[in-house]
Amino acid sequence: MPPPRSLEAARLAGIEAARQASAVYRAVVQSPQGSAPAGWGVETPVFRQALPRLNVGELVNCSRYFGQRGQVVGELAAELAGEVGRRLRSQPDPPSPSEPGAASAAKAVAIEAAGAARSMHSHEVTAVAYSFSKLSPQLPEYALLYDAVAEGLARNAWQLNRLQSALIGTAFADVELRLADALPRVLRPVLSELAASQEARETVTVDELRLLVHASVQLPRQSLLASDVEALADCTERLLPKANFAAQAHLAVAWLRLEPPAAAKKAHLEALQASCQHLMKHKKSHFPAHPLPREGLAPAMAALLAREAEQNAPPLTPPAMRDIAKGLAQISWGLQRYQSSSSQGRSLSIDDWSEILRLVLSFCEAHSARATTSSSAPSGRVLPSWAAELLYHVLWRAQQQALPADDAPGNLVELESLLTLLRFVRQHESKPQPDAAFFSWAAKLVAAHQRRAGTPADLFAEVVSELVPMLPPAERGNVARLLLAGRASTVGVQANLAPLTRHCVLPHAEQASGSVSPRLLAGSASQLAEVKLAGPASQRPEAALEGSAVSHRVGAAPLIQAASGGRLWGMLAAHANSDSTSLQVGQQRPAASMNLCSKKEEAVAVAELAPTAAAAAAEAQAETQRLLQQALRRVEALEVRLKEQEVAQKKARASTPKKSPSNRRDEARAEMHEEVGPMQSTLEQGGAWLANLFPSPAERIQPSPAAATLHLHRGFNFEEYRRAQSGRLQAERLRVLVPPDHFPMWPRK
Repeated sequence: MPPPRSLEAARLAGIEAARQASAVYRAVVQSPQGSAPAGWGVETPVFRQALPRLNVGELVNCSRYFGQRGQVVGELAAELAGEVGRRLRSQPDPPSPSEPGAASAAKAVAIEAAGAARSMHSHEVTAVAYSFSKLSPQLPEYALLYDAVAEGLARNAWQLNRLQSALIGTAFADVELRLADALPRVLRPVLSELAASQEARETVTVDELRLLVHASVQLPRQSLLASDVEALADCTERLLPKANFAAQAHLAVAWLRLEPPAAAKKAHLEALQASCQHLMKHKKSHFPAHPLPREGLAPAMAALLAREAEQNAPPLTPPAMRDIAKGLAQISWGLQRYQSSSSQGRSLSIDDWSEILRLVLSFCEAHSARATTSSSAPSGRVLPSWAAELLYHVLWRAQQQALPADDAPGNLVELESLLTLLRFVRQHESKPQPDAAFFSWAAKLVAAHQRRAGTPADLFAEVVSELVPMLPPAERGNVARLLLAGRASTVGVQANLAPLTRHCVLPHAEQASGSVSPRLLAGSASQLAEVKLAGPASQRPEAALEGSAVSHRVGAAPLIQAASGGRLWGMLAAHANSDSTSLQVGQQRPAASMNLCSKKEEAVAVAELAPTAAAAAAEAQAETQRLLQQALRRVEALEVRLKEQEVAQKKARASTPKKSPSNRRDEARAEMHEEVGPMQSTLEQGGAWLANLFPSPAERIQPSPAAATLHLHRGFNFEEYRRAQSGRLQAERLRVLVPPDHFPMWPRK
């Protein structure tokens, strides 16, 4: 038996360790709410040392706090996940009702002897698992917790109710772990109960339903039955009128992502369409009740349309597609209205919308009943009114996005997405017309991409060729000069490399049709030769010998491409000619080719290819110069036309007679109507659905705190004035004991 002093010292040490653990716990859950992640400032070794002394409630509170913040110090969350996982694994199984009384009593005694620190109830397990699924990013160390929860589910360690099963299933679905075993094990009993019992379907709540549909998205195909989808669809139609916008948006996104069995396609489409229709009944949009998928909603839309190739009844009709697109636009406007740093991911961003629009507009063209040619449309494609309004909504959202600074971290809208939107504007008749602010934003985006390295030259030229004709005349020259300045710098740098290489590398392959786009610097035909040929190699054998050594460093593939004219078929023909000595030199590694081929053979090979390469290089250079000259002429023509229009406008204003004051007032009203912006004209041209997407004029008014008080003219009420001023008048009134009088109050003697 240890001496009393040792026991007292151990007791005091335990008290001090418990006090330190409590201080660490308070430091974690009371960390500042700024941009710093949760747990910032707490050292990992100190937190690891305090974890074993925290009880279950404190561990659950830490997990909930981390889940609410979303961003957390990864080392602290990993230590917490490991501690909770170890406690879950060491927790004994609860007594089963089928066990005999003696065994059940013995197991209960064992659980009690294990201590309360190792026991964790079902609601606590649910809170921890769901909270950790909200952390971003998901670290591999969190898998210890998810595996411990899955093992507990396998041995029936907890009795879960419907909401707890839905929450744990949603956690597994979000982190995409244990989808084959743990997710069906936690969802199948609930889905089977809903499919078999009408009473169970009537008692399900909105939160339980949306979480069940969300988790069912990640179920394996064989685990999701048609009866399950029909039961969920029946509950959806019954609970949609009672749900708010956030829950309806979550249901709509979950039904869109769900891939039902072929037998349940009708129920799936009806539930999806009903969810999107109820979204349109709200006057204001909000955030969905659950975060949107990070990969975006375009893959879900593509999967929905791809299933139509199976030709299962009923088909996806244009009215159903209209309701789905409108529902997504309503959710998109909620994200735009309440922008926050917590809204991450690709879902309903401009890049995601460009893919969704491509799918929706292709569906409209395939199912259009009025595929007629319109004289006002550039390409003769007429869209339904709702599709045109959807396109305008995406363009308006794009122009509202602020571009990050050059040195600031931030993702720009992809050039592929911008090119898709510009092509839609050119190909389809958009009513209402896009705002001029969208094209200005597009020009700034192109300039931002040019300042950042890594932009493909052919894609950049294609975007500029689509954008320049749509810009105002005053901005066309600036964008064209921007592109030409970048091209000129490229030509200057590559011209300095010509004396070093003595070879020519042709541009990318031309278009399959071989025709050059008539637009400004369009397509890959505007690519420049990377290196110019210094002189004819056939007349300089020593230059050919010198160039052969360089060709080993840069590879002989450019020479083969030059000999074949730079086209794909020429490259294939060159590779098919295995007997050619030049091909053998180009396909081998530089070191191997130096060992296998002598200098004489290399000189002969280069001398045979040099005339063809020189001719191809000269042709490519001439074509590039012609395109640049054509672009400059077009810019000059645009500037001349702009000047002529300005001169004509000045002459028209000078020849216009002076108008009366009444006409001036009418013109002023018209100018005020124009200054309201294209937004008001958009709301007048579009339907009620588009008007609901944008803020009302009352929401756009920002009252100033220094604004003057508004006074209205009304009649003067003396009684109100007397009552209001009575206190002041009583204070100012002269009071005396005896009023002054000329007559004495008593007779004089």
